[in-house]
Amino acid sequence: MAQTTENPNAFTLKGIGLDYVAPVSEDYFDYNNLNYGGEIGYFRHISKGLNIGFPLRYGFANIASKNNIDSISILSDQPVASLDAVLMAKLNNGIWMKENSILAPYLFVGAGGNYFIEDENDPFDFQIPVGAGFNIRLSPLVAIQIQSEYRYSIIKENHNLVHSAGLVFSLPSSKSYRPVDAPLKDSDNDGIIDKDDRCPNEVGLSRFYGCPDKDGDGIPDYEDDCPDEVGEKDRNGCPIRDKDEDGIPDSEDKCPSRPGPASNRGCPTIADADKDGVADEKDMCPDLPGLMRFSGCPDTDADGLPDNKDQCPNLVGTSANNGCPDTDGDGITDLNDRCPTSPGPASSNGCPELTEEDKQALELAKSAVAFESGKAVLKESSFSILDKIAGIMTRYPEYNLSIEGHTDSVGDETANQLLSTKRAKSCYDYLIKKGIQASRMDYKGFGESKPIADNKFKAGRSQNRRVEFKINM
Repeated sequence: MAQTTENPNAFTLKGIGLDYVAPVSEDYFDYNNLNYGGEIGYFRHISKGLNIGFPLRYGFANIASKNNIDSISILSDQPVASLDAVLMAKLNNGIWMKENSILAPYLFVGAGGNYFIEDENDPFDFQIPVGAGFNIRLSPLVAIQIQSEYRYSIIKENHNLVHSAGLVFSLPSSKSYRPVDAPLKDSDNDGIIDKDDRCPNEVGLSRFYGCPDKDGDGIPDYEDDCPDEVGEKDRNGCPIRDKDEDGIPDSEDKCPSRPGPASNRGCPTIADADKDGVADEKDMCPDLPGLMRFSGCPDTDADGLPDNKDQCPNLVGTSANNGCPDTDGDGITDLNDRCPTSPGPASSNGCPELTEEDKQALELAKSAVAFESGKAVLKESSFSILDKIAGIMTRYPEYNLSIEGHTDSVGDETANQLLSTKRAKSCYDYLIKKGIQASRMDYKGFGESKPIADNKFKAGRSQNRRVEFKINM
């Protein structure tokens, strides 16, 4: 970290990215549902290898939940705050890396709480963060920090990822300042005081800011990949090597393990390891039998694009798509297309979007689906709108449907919960009779727990007695 024993205190100021969808979808590299926020934190230097910290965060998250094995629902832009206590293990601890390394990686684990501001029923969640990051030191008191963590949710099971980047500011203390008449410290007695010495515990040279050059090749050890061997500057301090002793340096030898003439760039004259008729020195894939027209590389799927340039070497594709297929021709390759046989825009991951008419039909269903009073028996007037929903599900075979029943607050709460579930199931059973597969639907009752209007008034109670139909992937 940026802190030291003399300057133990620091705070962070960072931007953060919140991802509550990846742990549910198990697609950790899809950042479409990443939302943002900010962090400020306090950190304290404990020892050369340990820091303790208290980061405070606020941001917005897309909360995901899995309704069944094929369906994920997302509640967008939910404000969430968190406060953690973390213990950080620094690798620049004098054992793995130098304490004053410019690059300072670390690991951490902790405990903390998330507060979901708009969740009135159960806003608090206890979470365990585990992660890693690194600092890039800009000065003795300032560093850039980049960090990623996985947060394991104990109560709500809202496991999530947090990625962050920002600055660490170490706070100078009175101990950092030497009295005017105090002697200047030089721990390694190399004539360079510690505050100017990049290697204060190793005898070094002033032209290398107090760091040594053990092999005397004019390259300081901290920049020398071979500090015990005299080497060349353009080779990061390492000597010229020639493993096969053919007089051609390994860096210029295309066959460094087999001696050969310079005319063949160090390869044997007739070398053809994969026996494809293309000499190794001209073979772009010397260990795989290939075709002459592709410089010795194979074309497994025979789509006219060699495997070394084909992102889908086992699937016939086009060069415009880097060798990958696009079955539905919507401009999104099958690898990235959630609906590879039905054209759709990138905004819906290649799946077709519902028309405005279909969206209006789903909205109308909330008020149009009606039941016998106090029962789960559908009125005949409901059949036409349910038939429209069956038509929507038929036209969009890639989508699933969640059916949610709701009641007003009149009567017993337990009875209302049971009635809402039965009414949702009545709609579910009707759609099955219309040919919609049960595996594409689920139903659930919420009773009186989610009103959309005031139950004090008759009009409000009428709105709250409803069944909602939600289309999802």
